[in-house]
Amino acid sequence: MRGSALVLCLAALSACTSQPVERQARVNTNIDGPNAPLFAVAQRLADAGQHAAAIPLYRQAWSEGGQEKADVLAALARSFAAVGQYAKAEETLLLAAGKNSSSAAVQLGLGEVNLAFGRPQMALDNFDAALRFGGGAQAQSGRAVALDALGRHSDALAAHALAVRQGGDDVNMRSNLALSHALYGDHQAAIDLLKQVVADPKAQAQHRQNLVLAYVLAGDLEKAGEMARVDLDNQSASETLMFFRELAALPPSERVKVLILGAQAPERTLSDEGILSLMKPTTKKPLPSGW
Repeated sequence: MRGSALVLCLAALSACTSQPVERQARVNTNIDGPNAPLFAVAQRLADAGQHAAAIPLYRQAWSEGGQEKADVLAALARSFAAVGQYAKAEETLLLAAGKNSSSAAVQLGLGEVNLAFGRPQMALDNFDAALRFGGGAQAQSGRAVALDALGRHSDALAAHALAVRQGGDDVNMRSNLALSHALYGDHQAAIDLLKQVVADPKAQAQHRQNLVLAYVLAGDLEKAGEMARVDLDNQSASETLMFFRELAALPPSERVKVLILGAQAPERTLSDEGILSLMKPTTKKPLPSGW
């Protein structure tokens, strides 16, 4: 039996994975001293999606050789977020910002955490800062997602398009643009773009489920069902279609918020108890990739 694919990976900032959404930028940094090889091993593990194994190595590398490296903490936060520990990721990133608030990696990470906790305006501020500090296409794509969550769709489309141009042939950023079209009702543009994405050799199950969502929002349930069953068993496909149909009843900006919150399943903190009120599923639903 093929279980539900985890979709909705915020490709704005990373490649899609079957693990909890890995959303932050790959941190390119080095530390000096005897623990530099340890940090390099942690980076390789994180790049391979083995974040639980990378976390203790990042911690050791930071405590014994990288205390002044904000990007080391940003890398640790990236792995916390990838295993769903968003409260720890936020705490780590705030510590990193205290050391170097001008780090693009730190601002990207804070933007992603703020999105996960349902704070799109704060996320937008972080992504704007990341752009100033050289965050490039990743920051632009994250900015676009935040704008969509704020209901600023025209601005979001412009940011998505710029991210696609800057990101080259990145299927995730193209998927982000298509999702923006789909969630705001430009169904044919979304379907045309996603057909190109799923035909790409780099496309994954997550991208095909994005096309499922676009078909559902366009009212073509037959094609949606056919595409859903390429990767999902019958029960999972039916649950996915049901969830996407419920999503279609929401206003566009609320769709974006529900998708972000549903995919990230962030830990609640004392200041965030109301964040998850939009969506309280009894089971984890497959969500679209690229966000």
